[in-house]
Amino acid sequence: MSLDGGKVRLRTAVGDPCIWRDYKAVNLHGASVGAFFEDNEGLVNWVNQQPLATPLICLGDGHDGIWNLFADIGFAEKVIKSWGWKMNKKPSCSRYKSELT
Repeated sequence: MSLDGGKVRLRTAVGDPCIWRDYKAVNLHGASVGAFFEDNEGLVNWVNQQPLATPLICLGDGHDGIWNLFADIGFAEKVIKSWGWKMNKKPSCSRYKSELT
């Protein structure tokens, strides 16, 4: 499973200030994809309703907000967490960390 988030800019009338909102997207590789607009609880509830692998491999970007969401997901007993800091800048991760919990 991979999980990412960011900001999206909403269109406003010319001259009005920009409006930015948070989003999260999850990819259950080979099964489903979901996107959630300012609805972390909805994301967690949706993922918890999906069939998940054992062990579940979680891929994120290292930000606390992403890993806090993974912590709220009631998945399998064994989880492999993996994240890279430079994933968005280079085709391959130049630095990564993995851990088994």
